[in-house]
Amino acid sequence: MFAVELKSDSRLVGFCGIVHPGGQFEVECKYAYLRRFWSQGIASEALAGLIGYGVKTHGIRRMIATTAPQNIASHRVLTKSGMVRGELHNNEDGSFTQIFEYLAMPILDEINPDQTDIASKNKEAANTVNLASMSNTVRKALFQFDDAGRLVRLPNKLSVQQMTMWALWTHFAENRKYTEKEVNAIINGFHTFGDQATLRRELVNMKLLGRKSDCSEYWKESHHPSEEVQDFLCAWRAGLR
Repeated sequence: MFAVELKSDSRLVGFCGIVHPGGQFEVECKYAYLRRFWSQGIASEALAGLIGYGVKTHGIRRMIATTAPQNIASHRVLTKSGMVRGELHNNEDGSFTQIFEYLAMPILDEINPDQTDIASKNKEAANTVNLASMSNTVRKALFQFDDAGRLVRLPNKLSVQQMTMWALWTHFAENRKYTEKEVNAIINGFHTFGDQATLRRELVNMKLLGRKSDCSEYWKESHHPSEEVQDFLCAWRAGLR
């Protein structure tokens, strides 16, 4: 946590910091200020600096912030600082928490996706990835990966889960046959939670991978991804280190 002081006279006005509350996976931005210093632009300035510090100093690409749904002033602070409105989370006690998200997208020299249709999202498009313009499904899917592009958990929501499977699909080559052992090796390099059987099954269920009835041979199915999937794949690739 950092103390926040006024530039003019170094008076302490509040604090801000980047934390993992309760051991949660997501990096969360927290802040609080004395009421008499509200509505002076201090929170927005400090939070923007905090986000920049997280990205540049610690290489953090994904951050969230939480607030009450009715706290419109806080919503403005988060939006002004570069975050976008995410999901409305239903808490166990019946209350709701509004989640805001920040996803840093680096400028890339080039993107070389496996598929020609995805490659048509050229360098200029990749350099202007706009999280706010993406669907909720795409945004939620992007938050399921670490900075190396590995899936860190299997999402509960089916649409988000299926979106993440498209990233795994790109790891397979066209016009090649795979043994189950080879498929498992690729999947194991893609995720961190040790459940290649479930991921392999989902790839087959979605018809992203084909296989023989005796599971002796697998292959990548050819697809033309939708615009939403193409947006996800470009953003996912842009976030890779």
